[in-house]
Amino acid sequence: MGIIRTSYCGISCPECVIYIATKENNVKLKTQIAEKQNKEYGINYTIEDVFCLGCKTDLKHVYYCDEICEIRKCASKEKVITCAHCKNYPCSIFNNKEYDFAKELLDKMKEEF
Repeated sequence: MGIIRTSYCGISCPECVIYIATKENNVKLKTQIAEKQNKEYGINYTIEDVFCLGCKTDLKHVYYCDEICEIRKCASKEKVITCAHCKNYPCSIFNNKEYDFAKELLDKMKEEF
C-alpha cells in the first residue's frame, strides 16, 4: 500500500468505492453512494456531490469526509501522512467504535515502519 494513495485513516484510495466512482465517473455507483449518504445523514446529495480524489487533496469530498470524519480533520490539521505517523497515535479518536476499521489498518501500517 503506497503512502501517497493512502488516506489518513489507512484506506487505500484506489480501493475506496467513492474514489473509484469518481475516477470512473460511474453513474450507477455514484447514485448508490448518494442514496446512502442521503439516508444516513439526512442530506440532499446528488451524483454530482459524489466526488473524491483522496482525502489529502484540497478538492471537495463527500459529506462524511468533509463534515464528520474526525480522523481527517485531525490528521489534516496535524499535517501527518497518516494517523500511524502521528506522535499521538492512537489517540482518543480511536475510542470511537466507528473507527475500528481504521485502527486495524493503521496498526498494520505502523508495524511496517
